[in-house]
Amino acid sequence: MYSGKVEYDPEMCPQTLDILNRTLRIGLNVRMTEEHARQIAAAINKVDAAL
Repeated sequence: MYSGKVEYDPEMCPQTLDILNRTLRIGLNVRMTEEHARQIAAAINKVDAAL
């Protein structure tokens, strides 16, 4: 086990940052209904159309 100090810099992982900048995170829940899924999809499509 390394006990030294590790410093991370955003420039260390440019490909990861590129992917994260194009990623959408949607919180899901076992209690969600099909209607919830439709509402989320509609919201995503609305934002997509606006962009």
